[in-house]
Amino acid sequence: MKPLKSTIPIRELQTLIRQWNRRGLKEAALQKVLELYLGLPNYMNNQGKYPVYNFYDLARLLRFRTAGTMLEAVKLSESFGWEPGDNKLNVGCFYSPLWCADGDTTLAPTADTTADVTADVTANLQQGSNIYNINNNNYSPPEANPSEEGRNFFQKIKENTMERAEYLEPLITYFQQQEAGVPREEACADVVYLVNELLIPHFIKQEKFMRMKHNGRLSWLKNLLKSGHGRGLMQKAAEAGRQRRALKKQQALQEVKLHNRPLSPYEWTDPVSGTRFYEDAAEGQVTIPADAPPRPNDGAFWNVIKKSWT
Repeated sequence: MKPLKSTIPIRELQTLIRQWNRRGLKEAALQKVLELYLGLPNYMNNQGKYPVYNFYDLARLLRFRTAGTMLEAVKLSESFGWEPGDNKLNVGCFYSPLWCADGDTTLAPTADTTADVTADVTANLQQGSNIYNINNNNYSPPEANPSEEGRNFFQKIKENTMERAEYLEPLITYFQQQEAGVPREEACADVVYLVNELLIPHFIKQEKFMRMKHNGRLSWLKNLLKSGHGRGLMQKAAEAGRQRRALKKQQALQEVKLHNRPLSPYEWTDPVSGTRFYEDAAEGQVTIPADAPPRPNDGAFWNVIKKSWT
């Protein structure tokens, strides 16, 4: 893929920069918009346009605060073409006239829609959303997906013997101490819940954490686990583990109940209490006297007056 114009006269470029400056583009934003204008092919589709699914990556590459900030700067320059899209932004793509000449240049996003770009587009792209169809050879994946970064961080800890002993093993011990008799495998499941559901979402929201090297992240993790907020997350994970185990136990008992039929295939015996019962469409679960004969068929019901099956 090649640009429509491979060279720009110096005078034309100077005029363009002065126009952008008069329209309100500050020096930092002006340089970034110029890069978009000259072209970043790795973030274009086959038509030489910047598609919506690359907005987040572009914003990170050019160090815009958000994708919405980038769109506002591009809009302010009044030098790009726009195409509508079926999304909250009403933007399918924008493009530089140096790379693409077709489309309607009057379609620019409004301020209220670009303000919501983080919630509508950026967040979805951070999570690997498939809302937008990525089907071109020039697509470049994100340099660093926040969620993937978080998972990789904890995977490195798991694979390093010393780090695992320092950061993960104490967590396993902590969860075993929260409830008597909890086996190690259940405590490990609590650690997995803590990491995936609580720690990773917490860390990826911290811009400083995402910029840190591995050792810096380890220090952050250590400090967090010592803090009140970290203890709160651990307690939340422990409670989730208790609820998970209670549900599993309940399901296991129910499963045993439904298959424990020592006297008749048409009734059940509770393995804990020894109580006999059967299911009735109208009355629900009906208790059977201990001295009653086995239930003879699926339609029989216990007659309390006659003390026999009817």
